[in-house]
Amino acid sequence: AMKFKRMCADIIQLKKKYNFHVAVGGNGAWELAKSDRMKIHGIDTVVVGEADELALDLFEDMEKGNAPELMNCFVKNIQDIPVIEGPTVNSLIEAMRGSG
Repeated sequence: AMKFKRMCADIIQLKKKYNFHVAVGGNGAWELAKSDRMKIHGIDTVVVGEADELALDLFEDMEKGNAPELMNCFVKNIQDIPVIEGPTVNSLIEAMRGSG
């Protein structure tokens, strides 16, 4: 937790200097999806779920300064989830992707 807080403090200082947008996602991103937590950590956008189909739109919105604070993404078509083609860890099969 301390490394994360230090990293966020560094990012906040860099944002002041270079004026960039911070978007986070991945496992556990939902924990940061509250305005007060986002502000404390210097986060502008939290992406919850699968952003594969929407990432380009998000990047374009970030460039324009129109990115949403929270972006909830869902897989529209089950066929878009890739098939597991290689070995798994300890013979386990993941039944979800991302923060599922």
